[in-house]
Amino acid sequence: MTLKHPPKSINITKQDSNQLHVLDWRQHCTDHEAPYCLLLHGFMNNAHIWQPLAELLAGRYRLIGLDFRGHGDSSWDERHHYGHHHLIEDIITVIQQLNISQLHIVGHSLGARVGLLYTTQATATIHSLTIIDTGPTANNNGVAKVRQDAEAMQQSFADHNTYRRYLQRCYFFAQDSAIEAMTQHDLNVDENGHYRVKTDPAFTQALWKQGDNGEHRLAAPLSEQLWQALAAQERQQRPCHIIRGAISAILKKPIAEKMVQQVMPQAGQLTTIKHAGHAVICDQPEACCLAIAQFLDEHKHR
Repeated sequence: MTLKHPPKSINITKQDSNQLHVLDWRQHCTDHEAPYCLLLHGFMNNAHIWQPLAELLAGRYRLIGLDFRGHGDSSWDERHHYGHHHLIEDIITVIQQLNISQLHIVGHSLGARVGLLYTTQATATIHSLTIIDTGPTANNNGVAKVRQDAEAMQQSFADHNTYRRYLQRCYFFAQDSAIEAMTQHDLNVDENGHYRVKTDPAFTQALWKQGDNGEHRLAAPLSEQLWQALAAQERQQRPCHIIRGAISAILKKPIAEKMVQQVMPQAGQLTTIKHAGHAVICDQPEACCLAIAQFLDEHKHR
């Protein structure tokens, strides 16, 4: 598939010598005063997941997609510093290095949670926040399934076709174009010629911790922190768009409605994408991207 708006790659070296990889679509935007939009992927994905959105928006927004540490083409952290506050550090580094003073944030799942927390300590002016299929309270069964799949994930594949078949079993609502893009961008070839997944397997252990009863739960942040961060969007009158997959196993309808109706009655907006699970942008890329674009255009310049 030929891309109308292919990204450039930027590598940002941090103080600890680790590198953050960024996809940069700014060259396609002729308006040098156009708003920035930072795109934050979910667990085990990378910034290439946003290419369908870039095809729609790259001409009118300065788009930047971050590969979080341990994901995509960013460095694996040898100390396994993969907490939410470490990922916030990644956001701060990118914003500072690229001299971004104001922006919109669009995040999916883990990226949305981290983006939400970043807004409470932002180093730049945030015009709007889009949260895709996550919330302060996630469905326990859905979260457990994500953890189990991550822990059981095969790390090495014989070739791209083997990995493609694996993705089709995991992302059973996803469009073929999304599966193909992940097949292309999720793997590195090691010195033995094996195709290895780019996500650091240590990220899974860092993301969940085991309690005294043997149950696993997300290590951080606490649900209350996220509810408070949502309430802060309302107090600051920052437009906040919640996008939910209609058949999501993670963000259930009552929680999504509570986020908007009770916590953010003025700032919040809820969009439900039909025939989409948790991986909304993979399952229904056109509908998801149109919803994001419409919201951003409504709040382009605040």
